[in-house]
Amino acid sequence: MSVTANTYPTFNVPNISFNAANGINDINGSGDINDLVSTQSNIFNTRVTKRVTLAITLFIRRPINSKSYSYQVSTINISRYGALISSNLPLEIGAELEITRAITDFSAKAIVRHIRKDPKTDKYLIGLDFQQTRGKWLIL
Repeated sequence: MSVTANTYPTFNVPNISFNAANGINDINGSGDINDLVSTQSNIFNTRVTKRVTLAITLFIRRPINSKSYSYQVSTINISRYGALISSNLPLEIGAELEITRAITDFSAKAIVRHIRKDPKTDKYLIGLDFQQTRGKWLIL
């Protein structure tokens, strides 16, 4: 899709007309805002697996770092294919990481997909996309 200067794409969703320049133009049908919310949730929630809230300690490092180096972070939530972590240090989108957990055999290779600063904690919330995993999260 090509967009020229001063031209904005239009997205058509059942019962909703949306223009990137102006926002929502029309909600057809009942006109209830809940129609919009549920439609947006279905459109933008592209998770393949459910996320589970789980606060555990992980250690991250870049492949270029020494094998003895690791930086401690905490998870906010995890899924089969990724995790949201909390860190005092920012990472750039696209950064490749190696992840380990000290008390289990869990390890992963991941890519940073998004980052934002949490104004409440002043920490960085970093979304990781697992490329490869080994082992289990928990001791059972």
